[in-house]
Amino acid sequence: YSVSSLQLPGGQRLLVAGAPRFQHKGKVVLFQLDPAGTVTVAQALVGDQIGSYFGSEVLALDLEGDGDSDLLLVAAPSYLGGQGWESGRVYVYRVGQERLSPAGSLLPEPRPQDCRFGSALGAVPNLGQDGRAGAVVGAPLEDGHRGALYVFHWAPGTLLPRRTQRIEAAALGWSLRYFGISVDGRTDMDGDGLVDVAVGAQGAAVVLRSRWILQVAAAVSVEPAAVSVTRRNCRRGGSGAVCLRARLCFRARSRAPSAPRGMAVALRYNVSLEERSPASRAAFDSGARRLLQRRTELPLGRQSCTRVPFHVLDTSDYLRPLSLGLSWALEAAAGSVLDEAAPTSLRKLIPFFKDCGDDDECVTDLVLKATTDIVGSRQSPHIVRKGRRRMLVEVELENREENAYNASLWLHLPGNLHFSSLVLQ
Repeated sequence: YSVSSLQLPGGQRLLVAGAPRFQHKGKVVLFQLDPAGTVTVAQALVGDQIGSYFGSEVLALDLEGDGDSDLLLVAAPSYLGGQGWESGRVYVYRVGQERLSPAGSLLPEPRPQDCRFGSALGAVPNLGQDGRAGAVVGAPLEDGHRGALYVFHWAPGTLLPRRTQRIEAAALGWSLRYFGISVDGRTDMDGDGLVDVAVGAQGAAVVLRSRWILQVAAAVSVEPAAVSVTRRNCRRGGSGAVCLRARLCFRARSRAPSAPRGMAVALRYNVSLEERSPASRAAFDSGARRLLQRRTELPLGRQSCTRVPFHVLDTSDYLRPLSLGLSWALEAAAGSVLDEAAPTSLRKLIPFFKDCGDDDECVTDLVLKATTDIVGSRQSPHIVRKGRRRMLVEVELENREENAYNASLWLHLPGNLHFSSLVLQ
């Protein structure tokens, strides 16, 4: 019903044949041919569900491109999932020195519908543009028999169990039916150096172009590197403020070394201040309070930088660093895509400069002196006699060491005295 071949790590080759109706559960037989022409059965794989058509499609995968087979995919497109739907399943077997061992399975989207996932299997060399192969799986009954194609990327020694991409026929803009009934991905159709994928449907074939996979690295630096608590170096909104500048740098590179020279990337990016705080201590100079939205053309392989000025008005909360966030994405119409494994955001924490020495730890020595204008001591109480309406308390607070921020002085009054006024000297 289906045939393929495997090359074991030692150089031995096995022939693979699928028999999806064997004892109603299906079977895949691996044959060995010796130099004398004798054929023997090296191993047999048996399905685990009646009527699943285990073995209707088989695919050998050379993930590393070294000539040795790493995986064997066996499809069971009529496998019944939850609620009796024909969801389908693709079994993954790891190829060893002599035998194949189970290594999990690939599944369609967990939705209650008929899928026939595994009706077609295809290997795509250099799918992730990292020199390693991936696989595509057809599910022609999804979305009311319109169909879909699943893309699975490489993982060390296997495939990622969750699909990297799902391409549905409904999103392609044509009246396609049974999209994914057949598939092949071994040819560069448009000559851009990337392998394209042809997908069969009822009365039609669709060619899907590969896109360049890009990685965008970003860096953020701030000048000055810390917010001064004591020195205001500018004025904003009629008040003294601390002005700073953030330097944002981007560099884009392609996974594939064959990416065309001079290629530019259209990048959208957002810069935010204190995005996790309900009230902000800082604002951008451009008029946008806490969020900037910008775009740039980024030449491939070259660094592009820009500066964003902002200011800090409130420095009383100096213990919590100021937060500056940066996130980026490609323009929707770009002919390339960002690497899903690479980060697309970062967060820069800007500390407050407290002028507390090289260790940035403030060691204080607070000395408090308090006197009153009435006679008394700790041993004998202070007494306010009849005819005297006021008493004066004079307090002197001195710091003999490094800066003391947010220091507070509390004055507790007895119940028969009332606070009148405060004079700071």
